[in-house]
Amino acid sequence: MCSGDACRTSCATDSDCASDHFCSGTSCKADALQVSISSTHACLVLADGTVRCWGKNDSGQLGNTLSSSSTPVQVQNITTVKVVAVGGTQSLAVLANGQVMWWGKRPIDYSASGTTYSPLTPAPTRITGLGNASDIVTAASGDGPRCALVDDKTAHCWGFHVAPNGDTSFLSIPTDIGLTGVTAISGGLGFNCAALSAGGAKCWGFGVESQALGTGDAWAHTPVMVESLTGSVSKLRSGDYFTCVMRSAGDVQCWGSNQYHQLGPNAGTSFSSATPFVIDGLSSVKDLACGGENACAIETGGAIKCWGDDTYGQLGDGVTGVGSGEPSSVQGLAGPATAVALGGESVCAILQNGSVQCWGRSIGDLSPLVTPIPTTVW
Repeated sequence: MCSGDACRTSCATDSDCASDHFCSGTSCKADALQVSISSTHACLVLADGTVRCWGKNDSGQLGNTLSSSSTPVQVQNITTVKVVAVGGTQSLAVLANGQVMWWGKRPIDYSASGTTYSPLTPAPTRITGLGNASDIVTAASGDGPRCALVDDKTAHCWGFHVAPNGDTSFLSIPTDIGLTGVTAISGGLGFNCAALSAGGAKCWGFGVESQALGTGDAWAHTPVMVESLTGSVSKLRSGDYFTCVMRSAGDVQCWGSNQYHQLGPNAGTSFSSATPFVIDGLSSVKDLACGGENACAIETGGAIKCWGDDTYGQLGDGVTGVGSGEPSSVQGLAGPATAVALGGESVCAILQNGSVQCWGRSIGDLSPLVTPIPTTVW
């Protein structure tokens, strides 16, 4: 039931809509609260608890039986979502009651002969064996483990994992990774990291040549401390082969691969580094995002600056092909941003009024392929 302005569906301005809706054209839409991007699709959590996804749907990752879509479409049978995370052909969501759901297609086993995948599952299905979760992460490409942060401040992971001898193994059920006091988690391509209440961060998985673990080691079966990171971490984000943190002191530091200048101007021509570099050129950062070979930060006031690869216009400065370690201001946002997300070669921002704009590579490779300036999708 609704009454008064809460029932309004037509509008001329945002003020014509309910407080958690905005005016799009002449219709009121629910505010977007969170966005996640994979290499094939993206999903939004809306203020009404529903999820909208767009991009490819060849594996049911949009949460319905429709074809691929260039506009957000509703995921079926799910109405109380708090967090969404998408990777490859799989989508995951944390509900208000702490349950974790998935839909699409996901790896369910791994052996020397290859990876076994689930059947296509477009209807959200519960992942069992977890306590109440508050967050969930997965690599945008879909490779690597999925991890959930649960209410007792531990991290539980499933999917691809590192065996004690450094080989690839597989966790078929959510497994406590052996950490306590976890305040945040992130997921990269074959590795994960966790911020700790005692300060600093630990990572595990495959580091290979990227030094993504922050130790210089090629792999870690169990979590290891990022050696040169000190102080309290307030934000933790990972791209494919690198990780950035925002410390409580207010600075942003990144380590791992620097192939596309993801580690900022102070890293110079280094191919990779286990030692975090401070990202100069940022002021009063309030949020941070990493994905693919890029990072972006939201500054106080809602401006966004991005750095790293720009092959598909991910820096949002209207051009393509010229990557940079210098944070570059995104041009053409329709208003101040409150959240930003990256995945593959795509970037999306939620604006203060609840709308969403994206730029970079078209999500799902749908036409047009490249959009180097922000374009409204919701």
